Amino acid sequence: MTNFDRLIDFVVANAPLCAITGAGFSTPSGIYDYRDRSGNWKRPEPVQLQAFLTKVAARRRYWARSMLGYPRFQRARPNSAHVSLVELEELNIVQGTITQNVDDLHELAGQKSLVKLHGSLATATCLDCCHTESRAAIQRRLESSNTRFLSHVDVPADGGEAVYSTPIDESFIVPACLECGGMLKPDVVFFGDSVPDEIKRSARDTVLKSRGVLLMGTTSQVFSCFRLVREAKDAGLPIAAINKGKTRVDDLLAVQLEDSIELVLPKLLDRVAYKEVH
Repeated sequence: MTNFDRLIDFVVANAPLCAITGAGFSTPSGIYDYRDRSGNWKRPEPVQLQAFLTKVAARRRYWARSMLGYPRFQRARPNSAHVSLVELEELNIVQGTITQNVDDLHELAGQKSLVKLHGSLATATCLDCCHTESRAAIQRRLESSNTRFLSHVDVPADGGEAVYSTPIDESFIVPACLECGGMLKPDVVFFGDSVPDEIKRSARDTVLKSRGVLLMGTTSQVFSCFRLVREAKDAGLPIAAINKGKTRVDDLLAVQLEDSIELVLPKLLDRVAYKEVH
């Protein structure tokens, strides 16, 4: 029996499942992930929350990288894995999805029962007056204020992540709140930040209402995800994973399939739907 066959048996035996998705779920949509197959950083580490809040240079670094990366988020569309997951939800094979992603692709695909563990990149909020502005509007301001930096961008021949060919110095203009001039923070959970208590409760409830957990496109390195997997294990729930490379929870997995999520999930849907009918 192949690992794919074992995965089908796992899904059928333990439905309805809780799905937990990570960056690997969105890479087929053109959004970069952070870690390699061994779980190590393959890009510069993200700006930590405390650095963002206390250091102007860190905010410049964040917004400069964000200015380059956001257009890719805007262009991204749900891939075959997103579409298949929606159909698995409609079949009640998946009863709820928890995502670590901030790209809103699950919603665009039509996912109904969804917990966004780390928020959404669609908006940013002023930490002083709580005014909220769309990230798309902030992007227009960033590009208008920082044209010099946009003229010094190197794009790799292989189409990889673009980088600046000039230092991000004091002339880079960080966007401020339009209402009060205060500090804007994207409505996402930064590294070093804490998931809001109400989101933690919703995620825990989603896990505990299921009969099993299916991890997809995540190494589970981030503690907020790792904690949920541990809670599932402590509750006696079986756990499986579809992910390229190792995960932080390999020793907890009943089934592990290392393959491309956008190829596996449509095939899994076909097999499971057939079993449901027959």
